[in-house]
Amino acid sequence: MRAAVTLLASLGICAGAGGCGDAGAGPADPDRPPVPPPTPTVAFLSKTVGAPEGGSAVLRLMVVPSSESPIDVGFSIGVDDDASTYDADGADYASEPSDTVRIAAGDTIGTIQLHINDDEDIEPAREVMTVTLDAPATGAGFVIGAPDTAVVFIEEGVCDRTPRIRDEILLAAGYGHCLEPSPADLAGIADLELCNREDWRRCRREETIIPELRQGDFQGLSQLERLTLAGVGLTDLPEGVFSDLAGLQSLVLANNQLASLPKRAFSGLSTLGSLNLADNRLAELPPGLFSGLSGLWWLELSGNPIEELPPGIFAGLSNLSGLVIASTELSELPPGVFVGLTKLRTLDLRANPATPFRLPLRIARIDNEDFLAPGPAEITVQVAQGAPFSTEAVLFIEGSVLLVDTLDIETGSALGEKRTIVHDSGSVAGTRITVRSVTVAPEDIRGVEFEVADPIVLFAAPPQVRSVPPASGAGSLHRATLSSPASRKALAASPARRGRMQLRDWSRR
Repeated sequence: MRAAVTLLASLGICAGAGGCGDAGAGPADPDRPPVPPPTPTVAFLSKTVGAPEGGSAVLRLMVVPSSESPIDVGFSIGVDDDASTYDADGADYASEPSDTVRIAAGDTIGTIQLHINDDEDIEPAREVMTVTLDAPATGAGFVIGAPDTAVVFIEEGVCDRTPRIRDEILLAAGYGHCLEPSPADLAGIADLELCNREDWRRCRREETIIPELRQGDFQGLSQLERLTLAGVGLTDLPEGVFSDLAGLQSLVLANNQLASLPKRAFSGLSTLGSLNLADNRLAELPPGLFSGLSGLWWLELSGNPIEELPPGIFAGLSNLSGLVIASTELSELPPGVFVGLTKLRTLDLRANPATPFRLPLRIARIDNEDFLAPGPAEITVQVAQGAPFSTEAVLFIEGSVLLVDTLDIETGSALGEKRTIVHDSGSVAGTRITVRSVTVAPEDIRGVEFEVADPIVLFAAPPQVRSVPPASGAGSLHRATLSSPASRKALAASPARRGRMQLRDWSRR
């Protein structure tokens, strides 16, 4: 009896000087005016209720005291104010957003029953919606009490996910039924391995085959660090399928049947450190495939029939230290392919049609396109593809005297150090610069080597020529003669001229 009194008091039904006094408190005072019957108050019995997909959410209403006539209670379906929860929408339930439930006369309990739709879409493990009782119209004969809002949790679990993914999630979370894992359980999974990387043959068993993934398969796995999907027969990746894996550090997709990849296959994986795409059927890579993978330090593409690399395919991978592209169909490397890869330490380009790939070193004058322009001149050494490792180019600078200098080219750079060359007035033939040697590739750089550039000559004046009448008997032939003693001296000093002169001198002996 005391519990009932307490309940009535909490709903504001007990009033008057006597309140909800104890039973047996004595006869009523005959001089006190009669107390009108209390107004029925309607409220939810529980603030929360759960329901699985395909089931029903049943919300109980309590009426105190019961009404002598039926009560029609309106309610509205909406969402909560918690940004950390996933909101249900109209596709998740069969009812209208606003509806009415009738509570029969004399009843103290009413029921709102909402059917939860079951579809094949992969949705969050738990979605939330709210049901709020509407204020009654004037004269309806009842009031709304507290709580006037109930929260409905739609439990999806991992039931709609690709079966192999679902089973591995359940195994990692330690549950036996697909409805059991909560959002917190999913967020706690750090490692998901659908193949034993040490035994590829085990991955080819029929029960391990996953031809394709579905958008949402990895939803909620926000703390997953390692995902291995090796040798499971994947033929297709949906765009952005991994975008929920904000904490992923290692992704292995090796030994599958992937023939193409969408441009945004790896969007959202800014923390990814290692990506293995080896031994698939990739003949080309879409431009921008690795865009946004600023944390990537290891990339493996070996064993794919890749014929060419798009320009800038590795742009932005400033932390990449290991790049393996062995056993593909590459016949050339695009300009700038190594530019920006300043931390590259391991490179494997073996077993390709063009192995070893030769990277030509070119001596360039950067202050003026004309080598013969007056000095001083700024020169450097260029490598069009960028340097995959730090190297030192040894220069021979030949004028009236021979000078030896070195230029360093840093890893990931297309230009070496700059040098200023001053015109040697004592050299009529100009200043000749030759690259005599470069640093040999270190042990971890395989399948690529530098190719020594052709020499250049700075400051040499071009020879001037004039036509002279043909010698007797020469017919219409003309011969060019040098117009000045200095020009003739420069020609005599050239290596080719000296060789001819030496040969002529020998023939006279």
